[in-house]
Amino acid sequence: MARIGLLGGTGPEGKGLALRFASIGEEVRIGSRQKERAAEVAAALEGKLQAAGVTARVGAGENAEVAEWCEVAVLTFPYEGVETLLPPLRQTLAGKIVMDTLNPMELREGVFHLVAVPAGSAGQRIQEILADSRVVACFKNSSAKELMDLKRSLHGDILLCGNFSEANEWVSGLVRRIPELRPVDAGVLANAHHLESITTLLMNLNRRYKALTSVQILGLP
Repeated sequence: MARIGLLGGTGPEGKGLALRFASIGEEVRIGSRQKERAAEVAAALEGKLQAAGVTARVGAGENAEVAEWCEVAVLTFPYEGVETLLPPLRQTLAGKIVMDTLNPMELREGVFHLVAVPAGSAGQRIQEILADSRVVACFKNSSAKELMDLKRSLHGDILLCGNFSEANEWVSGLVRRIPELRPVDAGVLANAHHLESITTLLMNLNRRYKALTSVQILGLP
């Protein structure tokens, strides 16, 4: 078990991941710019867990408080917040695993487009800012709607990549504990760009076919 803090965790992706992590016994706290909003979301998540027969507490606090408390930070806010939210947390998050779930994209004329990031990807930019943290790009292709529905079994593979093998393995172990999911280590953080491109494709497929798509890599053991 680990203390997992979801920074910017009041959105759909943050809430969905918090539910899944809490349901497998991890200690979870929701972070937000507004402590009251975080507490409101945490209470609602506890209610959903109880309704699913899971006894678990979900904590709450401001982002800085949760970053200080956690052993592993999960970034679940819009990519646009990277440049303002992360620099003040550089020292707080030093030495910690930081799970990057962000996808820099925008909707133009009904089509999702990947936004170019000078560093190469969201993950690489985050690693530049948090130079002393161990960034792992992961859960980028996961549907927030599926994560939020505890009655729904998840399916597919969780692609992940990062420059620190022990951090990649820790996240892989976390994924293995979530029923029906398989981690696939996609190598170094430079590959995060490809994960983000896949998300853009999936979002466009979802929009076109009114579906919830995911990723599964064939041919691996």
